[in-house]
Amino acid sequence: MKDRKAALGNGTKPNLSHVRSGIKTYCARACEYGSDKYERGNFLRPSAENPTLRDDFERLREYLEAVDRHLSKVFDSMERQLAMDPSLQDEEGMRRAAYAADTDPGNDKVGPSNLPHLAHLSAGLMMAIEQSINSG
Repeated sequence: MKDRKAALGNGTKPNLSHVRSGIKTYCARACEYGSDKYERGNFLRPSAENPTLRDDFERLREYLEAVDRHLSKVFDSMERQLAMDPSLQDEEGMRRAAYAADTDPGNDKVGPSNLPHLAHLSAGLMMAIEQSINSG
């Protein structure tokens, strides 16, 4: 496999300092939660015993559907805030809406993450990008 980092640009490695610490931190927290809920690195395993392009395609679709669900939760939260505060005067309400904590009950192993949906969205995008790269 060629050098992924160099292949995406002008032949030089990307300057990773462009990626801010906030996304690194929140994406990492969402990944830690996912490791507890599922298993660390499970998204890096093949999508099937002998994966076909169709298997990989379906897995990518599942990651993107999860990203869409988390993004929709943020938009829903912001729309509810706007409906209750059309002039956007309630600063605490706007903060809560933008943070839009994930309170999904999780499963038997873990409870809700209480992380922002945007954190889970960033982790989902990371997994989707890895899936795309790994499946060619």
